[in-house]
Amino acid sequence: MKNGLFCSAGFNYLNVGAEGNISLCNILGYNPVGFAGNIFGLDGQFKLRDDEYIRCPVQACQSGCDRQWTRKKVYENDQEVDFQPLAFEDQYRGLKRPAFIMWGPTWVCSYHCKYCTLPDVLDSGPDGKNFPAKTGKTAEDWIRVFEKFIALNGLDGGILSVSGGEPTSFPGVGQVLNFWHQHNFKIGMVSNMATDIYKTIVKEVPPQAFSAWNASLHLLERTFDMNIFKAKVLMLKALGYPVTVTLVGHPNQVMLAPELHEYFIKHGVGFTIIPMVGEFDGVGFKSISDYPPPMQEVIHRFTQAHNLDDNRFSKGKRLTAA
Repeated sequence: MKNGLFCSAGFNYLNVGAEGNISLCNILGYNPVGFAGNIFGLDGQFKLRDDEYIRCPVQACQSGCDRQWTRKKVYENDQEVDFQPLAFEDQYRGLKRPAFIMWGPTWVCSYHCKYCTLPDVLDSGPDGKNFPAKTGKTAEDWIRVFEKFIALNGLDGGILSVSGGEPTSFPGVGQVLNFWHQHNFKIGMVSNMATDIYKTIVKEVPPQAFSAWNASLHLLERTFDMNIFKAKVLMLKALGYPVTVTLVGHPNQVMLAPELHEYFIKHGVGFTIIPMVGEFDGVGFKSISDYPPPMQEVIHRFTQAHNLDDNRFSKGKRLTAA
């Protein structure tokens, strides 16, 4: 008899970490129960599920990308009582076997943001080694296993979501992105813009390869330089990349959102807030409603609808970050 939350993770959605570890979704990457194998150990021969829905091992969807790019059903005594489609079903139109692959080419990042969970798990994942700072993998290694993975599963397109760590710091990342582009996958990039993105990405990968480029704005990072950040964002915009500036809604920087929005919108660049829902550096918000009222107003004004508090599958533990 079916009861509880069921999800399409592992059917049309997969998370592959920098060391090659596979989890069916993002949040399970932080949980030993979610380990599904290593793409290098399997030489790319990882088979996606043929049946679309599987019962969620944690019975709570706590990650933004997991929530938006998987279908969900809730059962009570074998009766379907709730259903959630993909947030962006239209991006799979015309595809017979699409998938959303979340790939972190490296866990290394030049920033050390206090609201980031990565420094806490780097080199000390749930099994003590899930998040190594250095993996020894090359772009050629990744292309080899990804080619076998795509062929085995008959994938004809979809989305490659690239984050990390700072993905643009991975040597040869442009080669891997071009490989996925040639296999009809659109690229969704998340980058702090701190590296030489012209050299690593712009010279290698054309604008039409991307469905989105989220330039993460981290004002509290001590090495952050706003002028350099603006210059790179405006370069991407001028060259035709679908760039949007994303501000993490830390309470110490969220009130700058109206001013930042005005600047970037004036230059034809989208601007949005990702609310900091969770607990980081001793500061915690279970939901947007836990922010002080003036901050709530700003967050609601500049946050896209799919990142607001509408996740009924969280069990009170929602994390907004992908």
